[in-house]
Amino acid sequence: MGTEMQDLIDAVTAATTVEASATVLINGVAAQLTAANATATAATAAGATAQTALDALKASVAAQAAALTAATTPLAAAVTANTPAAP
Repeated sequence: MGTEMQDLIDAVTAATTVEASATVLINGVAAQLTAANATATAATAAGATAQTALDALKASVAAQAAALTAATTPLAAAVTANTPAAP
């Protein structure tokens, strides 16, 4: 097998891996936000004040936003670094 073919195979494998990782990340964030909402709803139902539940939900959303930013920054940098300039 020629070098060009192996390079293509490697590129497809890398793209597939990145796509799968991004899908896992997006699904994980969605699941964590859903869980945070359920926790806040349960806390309110158990007698916590609405403000306490809201504060917990805000903290969870802020944590998820920070985690998402940390996870996507290297991906964005890689895309930028490997995108050819417009002709």
